Amino acid sequence: MSKGNPVKGALRFSNIIQLPRKAVEKFNNLGRNTKLASCLAAILLLVGVWSIAFHQHNTTPTESARQEDIVEIENAPAMDATVSYREGVIEQRNELGEWSDAEKELSLKQGMGLRTIGAASRAVINLEDGSVIRLDASTEIVVSTLTESRVVIEQKSGNVYNRVVPSEARTYIVKTDNAQFQAVGTAFRTIANGDEEAVEVYQNTVRETRNNISANEGDKLTAKNKNNPEKDGKVERIDIEVLKKDTFITWCRELDQKDDAFKNALGYLSDFDGPTIDITEPAAGSSIEVPNEKSEGTIIIKGKTEKGSKLTIQSKSLAGSNPIDVVVKDDGSFESGELKAPVGNSVFELIATDRVGNKTTKNISYFFKAESVVQKQGITLSKSQTGDMLKFEWALIGMSTPDGVKLVGGLDENPEYPAAFIEYVPSGKSKSIDKSSYTVGETYYFRVCRYNPDSDSCDVYSNQVAITIE
Repeated sequence: MSKGNPVKGALRFSNIIQLPRKAVEKFNNLGRNTKLASCLAAILLLVGVWSIAFHQHNTTPTESARQEDIVEIENAPAMDATVSYREGVIEQRNELGEWSDAEKELSLKQGMGLRTIGAASRAVINLEDGSVIRLDASTEIVVSTLTESRVVIEQKSGNVYNRVVPSEARTYIVKTDNAQFQAVGTAFRTIANGDEEAVEVYQNTVRETRNNISANEGDKLTAKNKNNPEKDGKVERIDIEVLKKDTFITWCRELDQKDDAFKNALGYLSDFDGPTIDITEPAAGSSIEVPNEKSEGTIIIKGKTEKGSKLTIQSKSLAGSNPIDVVVKDDGSFESGELKAPVGNSVFELIATDRVGNKTTKNISYFFKAESVVQKQGITLSKSQTGDMLKFEWALIGMSTPDGVKLVGGLDENPEYPAAFIEYVPSGKSKSIDKSSYTVGETYYFRVCRYNPDSDSCDVYSNQVAITIE
């Protein structure tokens, strides 16, 4: 063999570890490949023993602490969990995975599950530390860990509202298939409806530990969305107006408001009221004069709303109009600037949105009418549209109508009696008629004329007014 023969090296190694003579002789009689394999096995055995000894000797304080933490969690006293409220059909699951009707006074233990069956079912679980778990309809959970130092809820489906009491000694986690949400002292909803796995945070903060993403008060964190994968791991603001229509969340909010431990910590759910909108001038329903030669008038609306709100105003009667942003001053007051409106009844829509996102919509109407023409003798006519009625009012200038007037109107301009006769008014200076017989969206023209019964005719006509039926 050459000088670097590994078998010779193996023989020298055998002398070093002082094998018995007979063993050495037996080893020397083995084939070359067998000798090599035996040497390698011996070397690996020694390295393994050395590694174990070194690792035990060099275990870091952090690793030891972690091991102690695990032992402490495992040995922590169990926490009581009681089903305090049930509505509809509720089922319990034992540690063996078997489902049955939930007992009337049910205490959940580690490894047990609970589920609500159908759209009219809900349940509330009270934990010993004061925390509360509320289950929406068609929701299933399993209590994976339930000790004074660690609570882990496995959410299989549905919506779960978690109201967690702050504690430095206890970790609270909700697990879904693709996420792990951890909170300390907060209120949040976890969602696992088949399409998405997400958390909505209503108070304090929740962290999704698998991806190390946090969601703060008023945020929704989507861990997994099957229909929109681009939302995976995204944080977005919660629409408060959507929450206000969510019967499960409004129910949970009402329960929190009645609980002394939670009523002052509602967080994002504390404000469900939209900002007020008060109009100071012109007063709603006021008449605005428009120059006779123009078909549109202008108005500046002033008022007050909640400080810090965003405000828009839009004419709902002027074709092609868009919402206009209005500046709200530090004291909540606002001034719209000049707005245009057609002659006749005009409606303006004001929408105020507060810092949280609560919205208030207010509609106000004004009557834009042509300026009164000063004349020696004549009749001036104005109109308004309220609810199901059309109202006409007129004034006499330098004349009287001893035999009353005729109200005439139709789709053609400048209607005349008797072709366009509508109503005879023997006395008075106003008349209201039901607009149900008129076509919505059509524009009709009206006049009032002084009636002469002897000739069954009219001699003096008022100005013309146009009404588009709403």
